[in-house]
Amino acid sequence: MAMSLVPLDETPARGVEVVVRAANAMRALVLTVMLLLSSAFAGCINTPQRIDDGGVSVQDPGNEAVEDGLNNTSTQDPNPTPESEPEEGSETDWSKECLSDHSGLAMHIHPRLVIQIENDNYIVGANTGIDTEVCPDSMHIVHTHDDSGKLHVETPEPTNITLDVFFEIWGVAFNETRIANYFVNDTHELVMKVDDTISDEWRSHLFSDGETILIHYREIE
Repeated sequence: MAMSLVPLDETPARGVEVVVRAANAMRALVLTVMLLLSSAFAGCINTPQRIDDGGVSVQDPGNEAVEDGLNNTSTQDPNPTPESEPEEGSETDWSKECLSDHSGLAMHIHPRLVIQIENDNYIVGANTGIDTEVCPDSMHIVHTHDDSGKLHVETPEPTNITLDVFFEIWGVAFNETRIANYFVNDTHELVMKVDDTISDEWRSHLFSDGETILIHYREIE
């Protein structure tokens, strides 16, 4: 009898293949679950925290709060503003210093200020520098009591006071190019004399007792 070769039954092989595939899928699932659990566990450990109003709040690591321009878990400003310090060499603004009375003075001198516009005298008013907005119910360190031009220069400590201090108190513009609204130009000049001697110190002139300061706006000779 002739016989033909018949393939072996493949059913058992297919069953093994199904089992292997199922085992592989199970291992993949287990690995995936383990990775997810590991990530979650690591996230719980590494999640940053900050102290806020006495309690602890959890900060989402994927959406970190930006504080003061930096990722910072502290409520303290990482860049505090430095306290201002007085400038070295800064000087006292004597035009804003006030005296309550004439007691306890280290200096009390009386220069005289004369201002002439052309041939007319420009009066320095009485009580200039007394009871002002800056020094209410008191006196500036340079002031007048009458309209004679006599200045009272009084300081609580030994110091040098310049002519510009009085003009700042008086509120009248003065420098080498002008006096009040009278400006040096092609036809007029400004001359300053101290005891009849020409001076180019202008605003920086230091007061001394008994001197006469003349500021004269006049036609050029």
